[in-house]
Amino acid sequence: MKNSLLDCNLTEENYNDYIERVYNIFRLSSKKSSIILRLNIKKEKCIIELKIISQNGDKEEFSDVSFRCNDLFYNVFLDSLIKKLNDNDDFIINDIVNLDNDEYVTFRLVSSNNDLITIDGLSKEKAEYLKDLFSSDEKKTDNLISNNSGIANIWIFILMIVILIIAFILVVWIAK
Repeated sequence: MKNSLLDCNLTEENYNDYIERVYNIFRLSSKKSSIILRLNIKKEKCIIELKIISQNGDKEEFSDVSFRCNDLFYNVFLDSLIKKLNDNDDFIINDIVNLDNDEYVTFRLVSSNNDLITIDGLSKEKAEYLKDLFSSDEKKTDNLISNNSGIANIWIFILMIVILIIAFILVVWIAK
C-alpha cells in the first residue's frame, strides 16, 4: 500500500507544504536506506515519484503526484524545492545529464547516503539555472570548512612539539 504525502491534490496553495514534507523525508536519510525522488516532466504534465528502498530490498512507495506544469511550477515549485534541498548539507553531487539523447536534460542530486533526486525533462537553460541555484550557497559551506580545517592540525602540531620536548628532557635526565 502506498502512503500519501498530501491529503489532496498538489496545487499552488500547498506547494510549500509538499516541499516541507519531502524535505523532512530527506532529513531522515541514513546509510541503511536510499531515498529516490523523481520528477518526470513530459509536455505540460509532471509526475513526482518518491520511494525509500532499504538495504534488504524493502520498499516504501509514496503515491505518485501528478499535476500541470506551468510558469508557477517552474518558477515557484522547482525553485523552492531546490532552495529547500540546498539546506540539506548531505548532497555531494549535483550535475546535469542527457539520459535520452534528446533536447531535454536531467538535473541530478546525489547525497552521501546514496539518495537520488532527478528532475527529468528540463530545458538545458532551466537545468543550468537550477544547478546554479543549488550551488549558490557553496560559499556558506566553503566558509565553514575553511574556518575549521586548520584548527585540528595546529593542535596536533603543538602536541607533537610538547611530546618531543618532554622526550628530549627525559633523555637528557636519564643520560645524567
